[in-house]
Amino acid sequence: MTDKEIEVKLNTIAKMIRGVSHPFICFYISMYLARIGVSTYPKLKNYLLILVEHLAKFKLNEELIKKFSKFSCLIN
Repeated sequence: MTDKEIEVKLNTIAKMIRGVSHPFICFYISMYLARIGVSTYPKLKNYLLILVEHLAKFKLNEELIKKFSKFSCLIN
């Protein structure tokens, strides 16, 4: 595969991640793609911009925090 084909595939995967409805899973998958992508193809950056743009729009509202507050004991 050429770098251009790999870049197209990474961009496609980054755009597909936006369709994940659970916010924590979406965040985890985004960070995993960023980690693997940067370590494997450090020159390619466009998919990272797609991920950052999507995660910047991501907001935790109070209802969501209350829903997952039972897991806070695992974090602390």
